[in-house]
Amino acid sequence: GNNAIKQSLGVSAIPCSSRHLRLITYGITPLTPSCGVLEWVNDTMCFGDYVEDRRSIGAHSRYNPGEWGNNDCSKIYGAASKDAAATDQSRRKVYKTICENFSPAFRFFFL
Repeated sequence: GNNAIKQSLGVSAIPCSSRHLRLITYGITPLTPSCGVLEWVNDTMCFGDYVEDRRSIGAHSRYNPGEWGNNDCSKIYGAASKDAAATDQSRRKVYKTICENFSPAFRFFFL
C-alpha cells in the first residue's frame, strides 16, 4: 500500500534526517475556510499590541496624536450602555461621537 503510493509519486524512501531536511509546523487558528492566523511566529506581535498603547506607543497614538485612546472610548461607551435611561438613539449618538474622536489606525500595519 504505502510503498506503491511512494513509487507512483516518485517519493524517495531515504529518511528526511539523512538528507538533512527538517519540517517546521505551526498551529493555525482558522478564520474562514481559506484564511487563518498562525499560532506562533518569532518576532511578531498581536494586532492589539500594535494598535493600542500597551507595551509601547501604539499605532493609534502614533498616527492620530491627540485623539481619544481605546480606554477612553471603552469608558465612554460603557457608561452610556449602563445608563438605565439610555435609548438606542442615545447610544448611537455616543458611538458617533466616539467615531469622530477615534480614527482607524490598523490600516498602517500593512505599510
